Amino acid sequence: MTQKIYPDPYGWDTWDEDNDARVFVHIANSEMYHEITGEAPPPTPIDVRTYIEYGFPWFDLYDGDLGDVATSSELGGVQSVQSLDPSMDAQEVADGTW
Repeated sequence: MTQKIYPDPYGWDTWDEDNDARVFVHIANSEMYHEITGEAPPPTPIDVRTYIEYGFPWFDLYDGDLGDVATSSELGGVQSVQSLDPSMDAQEVADGTW
């Protein structure tokens, strides 16, 4: 998977730096979702098999026109799972064999 931080198209003058807030985000898998909400998790709209079936790239973004902020020195050395394990591919993920 590829991740980018996009340049701010609005500029600093747009934002009210004196009016801030805090939000906590908790990432939960489907089992945790059920424990937290008491409801079944929503269905996944698309899975890796569908991407493969239609020939869509699983690890690409469709945002070439949005630009990208330069990598920070702190995050510059982070490696992707695919670079750490080149044998991993989308079909293994789809098959659940990774």
